[in-house]
Amino acid sequence: MTQSSRTDLCSQPTQAVSTEKYAKLVCDSTIQLHQPLQLILSTLDRRAMALTKLANFESALRDAKVMQQLSPSSALGYIRAATIYSEQRKQRHVIDICNKGLMTVEPSDMHYDELRRTKSDAEQHEAKGMDFVRQLPFDIVTTTLIPLFVDTSPLDPLKPCSYLHVSNLWRDYILQCSDGLCFKTTYNQEVQESRNVGN
Repeated sequence: MTQSSRTDLCSQPTQAVSTEKYAKLVCDSTIQLHQPLQLILSTLDRRAMALTKLANFESALRDAKVMQQLSPSSALGYIRAATIYSEQRKQRHVIDICNKGLMTVEPSDMHYDELRRTKSDAEQHEAKGMDFVRQLPFDIVTTTLIPLFVDTSPLDPLKPCSYLHVSNLWRDYILQCSDGLCFKTTYNQEVQESRNVGN
């Protein structure tokens, strides 16, 4: 059964002609159709939580995705996936899944605010950076750490250089250690090196 079919099946049909007896029967029947779905969602949520506690993140995420497919208008599947990513310290994934949920879920959903808070918490965690370099002596950083991972070949200006984004202090140490950065530039189909000394 496709998602569209399930949604159509579980929504209250509009009645051209309404008699109280049959209108109530339609309403009650539609409510009963939702009960098995809620039971399945609740079971998947509990299993995904247990799988997360067992560090079986792949299976837990699979259950969370099934929850989202079965009921895309419910925040629960998105919250469960965000919780799983959060347990793995993948804050960018938490933010992405929350954004997807916030675009899909109605603000009237009882868990909508929890979804917003989850996103906000992930943004705060992502903004925090542990800067262990600050506590190390400058000599150790410049003579031991930086040479371990800094490539001396020219940088491609179109590709981000991840180690320059660790922190401002880290970037400054790299610049001081290397006497500036060397970039590849292309001019008349020849690759030339240009040196950018400074910040």
